Amino acid sequence: MESKLVTGSKNATKKRQPGFGGGLVFLCIIATLFAGSWAASNALAADWLTWRGPNRDGRVHDFKLPAAWPDKPTQVWQSDVGTGHASPLVQGDHVFLLSREGDNEVVRCVKLSDGAEVWSKNYPAPYKVHPAATAHGKGPRSTPALADGQLFTLGINSVMTAWDAKTGKQLWQRDFSERFKHTSPLYGTSTSPLINDDVCIAYVGGDDDGALIAFDRKTGETRWEYTDDGPSYASPVITTIGGTRQLITQSRKYVLGLSASTGKLLWQEAYRTRFDQNSVTPLVIGDRVIIGGFRQGITCYRIRGRGRRFSVSRAWHTDDASMYMSSPVVSRGQIYGHSQNRKGQLFCIDVGSGNVRWLGDGRLADNAALLIVGETIVTVTTDSELIVFKADAAKYSEVARYEIADDEVWAHPALTDRGILIKDEQTLALWSLE
Repeated sequence: MESKLVTGSKNATKKRQPGFGGGLVFLCIIATLFAGSWAASNALAADWLTWRGPNRDGRVHDFKLPAAWPDKPTQVWQSDVGTGHASPLVQGDHVFLLSREGDNEVVRCVKLSDGAEVWSKNYPAPYKVHPAATAHGKGPRSTPALADGQLFTLGINSVMTAWDAKTGKQLWQRDFSERFKHTSPLYGTSTSPLINDDVCIAYVGGDDDGALIAFDRKTGETRWEYTDDGPSYASPVITTIGGTRQLITQSRKYVLGLSASTGKLLWQEAYRTRFDQNSVTPLVIGDRVIIGGFRQGITCYRIRGRGRRFSVSRAWHTDDASMYMSSPVVSRGQIYGHSQNRKGQLFCIDVGSGNVRWLGDGRLADNAALLIVGETIVTVTTDSELIVFKADAAKYSEVARYEIADDEVWAHPALTDRGILIKDEQTLALWSLE
């Protein structure tokens, strides 16, 4: 892999493709301390360790916005890293990425400062793309998770692997090809693994035959699993409602809550979309869960209960906006997101009532990734635009708009101390906003 430093903005012709419509005892102690000290010494305020930022809700607390937005961002470096929609992770001066080269999935670490490769590992991952998902390629699409010097990746075929983040050594791997008839949903594994204390949780398998599994982070052994429904394309989140720590996600047929410690079902509500494309990461606001689906509008569920007894009811629903693959953010009681209506438009909806505050212009893009910093929303579209606007319930208030890549961008960006990391179809690039 070659990385090149760039001193100015890049102005290459963009290609367009159609969108889709984480003794021996003494040596172990020393090794653990060394790994821990490596992670600690490389930890900066803006570490990016999981899907959608620190809390998987798109909210970023430790990114410094520029005092004045530049006329153009500056591309610091760009590296060819392979294909896929997985988002980059960052810890200190290290960037971690899961991608594809040929029939292999590749896990690599590069330097944030200049894009130089630190290490890379690969394993076979042959995959046949469903015709309806041709434009999305062979993956991978799941963003890894990073914790305590361990990197956890979930491949397009539900191969779950733990890696040593410092050296790239494979620590353990689980392959489910002999357990499940299909090792991915129809359009490929897309859910991103989640760290919870000493386990890494991931949805594996396909459609009606799969399991949400809590893997022991050290050994890869199963701690608990939920097998009542197969995986969707959404990623789980963990929150506390009614004093109970819950994992909330969309499966193929439901939106549901499980005990984060045992995997026991606490509540569920039937939720199906056309072609079984549940793909929105739930946004949890207090006891409310916001989800959306393909041509399904947006729904807010209210979760009530305590201990092991919970009930779910629909608080409101709107068809004025409809989230498909894009997940929303929240600020001061308002939800901001990307709707598939009118060929893509931004929106603002009141959390309490579901009333639409405003709808942006149509034809924005097939999809968009939203992150919120303070009261500023940073958006990257599949049409490779970086759009910055204010979290303003009264009106759409744009701050800046830039071309940020040479190709479509389906991966979420990562906001770092050195700038914004953008993964497009084939490359990873660092852009400075100063």
